[in-house]
Amino acid sequence: MPTNITQRVRTDGTTTPDFTVDGIQNVENYVKGRMMLGEGYNFQAGYLFKNGFSVDARYTHLKADQYSFLNNATFYNRPNYYTFGISKYLARNYGAKIQTSFTYVDGNDINDNSGNPIPGNEWIARVMLTFAL
Repeated sequence: MPTNITQRVRTDGTTTPDFTVDGIQNVENYVKGRMMLGEGYNFQAGYLFKNGFSVDARYTHLKADQYSFLNNATFYNRPNYYTFGISKYLARNYGAKIQTSFTYVDGNDINDNSGNPIPGNEWIARVMLTFAL
């Protein structure tokens, strides 16, 4: 961590020497709080049938460091993702497919985009149409 950081720019464009974290001046942990730090793993499996349908499943786990931006309740703070997907290839060359997936997310004190608490966990649904040349 560079030791010569003495100022930060606020969202209104002004500068300040304030790097307060947990009530004390801490430049290193303040900077870490703006980074995605931690570890994670992802397990994924899928199968393509002869009729052009495929199924897949994925599990993702994120373990954020104490001062990581991954602990932000609005944008992250979601440690476990469980996804199930189905695809249909529309051509023999695999150049076109339609795909859908559903993801269940374990929330841990999470917020919506306006900062309002979300009770419980989240569901994410995706539908995609892909063309490749």
